Amino acid sequence: MKKYNQLNLHQRYQIQALLETEISKSEIARILLVVPCTIYRELSRNIAERSRTAGKYVASNAQRRADTRHKNKAKQIMSTKPLKERIAGLLRYEKWSPELNSKHLELDDEACLSHEKIYRWIWDVKKSEKKTDLKFSKLYKNLRHGSRRQKMVFGIFYKNTELEVIINNKV
Repeated sequence: MKKYNQLNLHQRYQIQALLETEISKSEIARILLVVPCTIYRELSRNIAERSRTAGKYVASNAQRRADTRHKNKAKQIMSTKPLKERIAGLLRYEKWSPELNSKHLELDDEACLSHEKIYRWIWDVKKSEKKTDLKFSKLYKNLRHGSRRQKMVFGIFYKNTELEVIINNKV
């Protein structure tokens, strides 16, 4: 059996025909080589509740609904080059955090992008070796804490270099 997958129009017509012959949903899944929950989900999403086809599964209507859902679902936004340039500019020159960037872009109706997505992109670019990502590879240094960690000694935060001096002077 295949894992969860999207059904195509041909499979939807098969479901419609098999339902008309009153074959069980589990058997339909076995015939189509899909997981049974795929069939159950397909039927729960695409059986009409109103109109002349109420309570029936119609393959062409199911395909139209699936296409509409696919068209309206959220898409990955970070792949646009101008948006990456804009975020990088706001991080480098305006010294804005990813939180401020996401709010600013949302208010300007440029993109609805979460700060977690910006952070993930910054850290992915840092590790990336793609030529297109090279100009963004040092972007993580513009984050507020950069890559340096501070340690707490005697209830006070110190950077690693200051901490080494304190420890060496105590001996």
